[in-house]
Amino acid sequence: MFPFLKSLAAIADNQTHYSVAVRLFMVPASAAQAQIPSARVNHNKDMVTEKAAYIGTSNWSGDYFTRTAGSALVVNQTLSPSSAGTATVPAAGTIREQLQAVFERDWSSRYSADISDAEQWESLCGSR
Repeated sequence: MFPFLKSLAAIADNQTHYSVAVRLFMVPASAAQAQIPSARVNHNKDMVTEKAAYIGTSNWSGDYFTRTAGSALVVNQTLSPSSAGTATVPAAGTIREQLQAVFERDWSSRYSADISDAEQWESLCGSR
């Protein structure tokens, strides 16, 4: 996993002005929680663009796209059902906006570390 993530980060280039940031998201687990496979993971399978959201059932690895039959939904929603909101209940936002908010929350959380910051992610998930 780490060589692949580092190869993504290597796409960033000052000459071409490509901007790529790669972060690792790890939720620490107690000894008891660590005994349960996939008990403390962020298992999102979605993508957000400027205009649409993709929500799928498959992991994002090549074998899932070639050897399994997953399902996906692409949402291009222009207005949320409660886009006006009220003083006491804010607007929920579109599905795309809600997914983007979840992504940004996780990206900025204390459980997220830049892939090049080995010291930080090792403190999150232990030495690998």
